[in-house]
Amino acid sequence: MRLTELGLTLQDLALRQLVQLTGQLIGLPRHLSQHPGAFVLTQGPLSRLVPIENAAMPQRSVILRPKLAQQAWNTAAELHDLPSGRLARACGIVTVRQQPETAKGVMSVSLEDETGSVQVIVWPKVKLKFRVPLLRSRLIAVKGTWQRKGEVRNLIAEQVEDLTAMPGGLVTASRDFQ
Repeated sequence: MRLTELGLTLQDLALRQLVQLTGQLIGLPRHLSQHPGAFVLTQGPLSRLVPIENAAMPQRSVILRPKLAQQAWNTAAELHDLPSGRLARACGIVTVRQQPETAKGVMSVSLEDETGSVQVIVWPKVKLKFRVPLLRSRLIAVKGTWQRKGEVRNLIAEQVEDLTAMPGGLVTASRDFQ
């Protein structure tokens, strides 16, 4: 897209400087160190958006996604178009736990990661088996069957694992049923 189509002009000093600086970056290596760092800018704490853990260096943290990907935990975005009936693995920060009286013992858990949310349905037998992680975990991993009908998508839990200890200083809060 051309600058003029965006309503921009090279007569703007800041834009000219940006274009000049960008030109100087072309051809440079992506990083010059063995361990490149990055900055992530958010409106609120990053730990509310994505699981993080303490890095080896003091006062540093790292996003857990590469470690979770190595363990084959899918993101919400990866699960979005998965066909119904497939085995699925999701991991995320617990944002809501619900167990309405009308649900006959079925529990619903909302997980969020950096790409979106996953709704987890927990049948009573599974809830009984994994009661502690379901009720206390801040970061959980769920293995189960993906259910998709139209725009409705759920992960039917078969196994639940507490990963709360994985991110060092993760601070989260969920909206839980009373």
